[in-house]
Amino acid sequence: MTDQLDLAPCPFCGAKAHVQPPTMHDRAFRVSCTACDAKGPAAPVPQELLSPAPFVLKARALRAKRLDQLKLDAATLWNRRVPKPPPPGEW
Repeated sequence: MTDQLDLAPCPFCGAKAHVQPPTMHDRAFRVSCTACDAKGPAAPVPQELLSPAPFVLKARALRAKRLDQLKLDAATLWNRRVPKPPPPGEW
């Protein structure tokens, strides 16, 4: 499912984006730009989805669906844009 996420291009440089997995320092999925490294809002991974070894995701089938949902949440946050204001004179 998450292999085919529809990610908007970077709002700063227009390059492609990708989902970053959680790291030791940032326990959340994020979307980032492949060119300028701009990062979107975090989709935090709940503590119960982390293994006893610090910051390592458990790869169990029961949790895979929730992890896919977190990736989708990160993509939704990245794709959200502030609407462009109307041109002057059309206010």
